[in-house]
Amino acid sequence: MRIGGYEVRGELGRGSMGVVFAARDPATGRPVALKLLAGALDPARVARFRREGELTARLAHPGIVRVHDAGTDAQGRPWIAFEYVPGARTLADAFAELGPLERVRRVAEAADALGHAHAQGVVHRDVKPANLLVDAAGRVRVADFGVALASDQERLTRTGAWVGTPSYMAPEQLTGGPVGPPADVWSLGVVLYEALAGELPFAGDSLVSLAASMERGAPPLRAADLPPALGSVCARALAKDPARRYPDGTAFAAALREALAHPQAARSRRRGLLAAGLLAAGLLAAGLLAAGLLAAGLLAARSGDTSEARSDPT
Repeated sequence: MRIGGYEVRGELGRGSMGVVFAARDPATGRPVALKLLAGALDPARVARFRREGELTARLAHPGIVRVHDAGTDAQGRPWIAFEYVPGARTLADAFAELGPLERVRRVAEAADALGHAHAQGVVHRDVKPANLLVDAAGRVRVADFGVALASDQERLTRTGAWVGTPSYMAPEQLTGGPVGPPADVWSLGVVLYEALAGELPFAGDSLVSLAASMERGAPPLRAADLPPALGSVCARALAKDPARRYPDGTAFAAALREALAHPQAARSRRRGLLAAGLLAAGLLAAGLLAAGLLAAGLLAARSGDTSEARSDPT
């Protein structure tokens, strides 16, 4: 089978927005990961899919999966040919083989890549371990900018439910507020916390339970041999007010590397700083988030809005 002149070799995966195939450019022999829009070809879905390719193609960074080409097949379905990353696995899988400090370094690599996107005016908006790949050389590669490039599609449903990855979403995403680079900083802060603690800082299967988890605050990190400054870095990344977080991925990466470069002091101080900083961030987030979620739910109920925010796992 051929799509856009590419020889399709097999399926790599699929999601609600598309199917990803392993393919090859017969002219150059270059392997690609070819993403084809699946399902209904309504104008909104087609426009969103094409916009993903167009704007991702603007990003040229070694930590971001590149776009090589894009087009439309004989049936009118758009496709995007992405860089093929051999031996790729998710960051979560890679973490299983890494110690705490190496995990922090990998998160800093992801922050660098996101910082490049932020400088180009692109916000990912679905940062999570599944969208952070590690290649065969051990380098982190940020993938799947689909949701980021269709932010006008991100809304709560009328019932207050959502689809996507709420445990990694910044409070302003959950409440339907303006979203900028600090939202990615929050999400990567959650990834950092999870990498070091082995659990999410805030979790829940509904808006109510997620808000309750934030009200209780994040449990203290107990990983040994961590520089105490990481506590304040993580707490700032998880600040409720976007203006109090790092302004973009580049600043977050710099703070992480600064913390790694200056290990200090005793474990007791380290634990106290991590616990206090993260608990404060959680308590600050809780009240405002709950109010925002209630307002968003009431607004959606009045307007009859049934549209969904969704995350494309491909």
